[in-house]
Amino acid sequence: MHQKRELYDFLKEHSHQISEDWYASIDEQDPASIYASNNQAVVNELRSKNHEYVEQIIQLFIHDECEFYNAFKAWSEELAKDVKHLDTPLHYVIREFFSTKKVLLSYIKKYALLNKDKVDFDDIFSWTEIVIKFVNSHDLYRGLSSKYKQALSCTGRGY
Repeated sequence: MHQKRELYDFLKEHSHQISEDWYASIDEQDPASIYASNNQAVVNELRSKNHEYVEQIIQLFIHDECEFYNAFKAWSEELAKDVKHLDTPLHYVIREFFSTKKVLLSYIKKYALLNKDKVDFDDIFSWTEIVIKFVNSHDLYRGLSSKYKQALSCTGRGY
């Protein structure tokens, strides 16, 4: 548990850079996607939302699953109401969740390399499994998808 707390602290300390690394990885050409925007206010909001997402995910390392999922559910419901994200096809949003996972896993690797004298293979495997299990969770996308559908129907946009 002590190692998980240290990993959490490391990730929290680097959470802004994780989001910046994520944003730098975006290669979006589709104008239907919020991720293709050149509007600085939209870009800043994307960075902010991604930072919130990173901050949510890393809570997995210090909270039990039930507590975490309840907090994350509330956050994802707010994201699903975001008008700018509603204009973006859901598969683009999900793709960026996976892109963030990739960056986050690279920071777990950095932490492990910096602490190789006190981190073992089982720790790394466990931490990686936690992130992958969460990001790949069908419940996450089903919930987000249903919230998108609900929010779209409330705005008259349909789905």
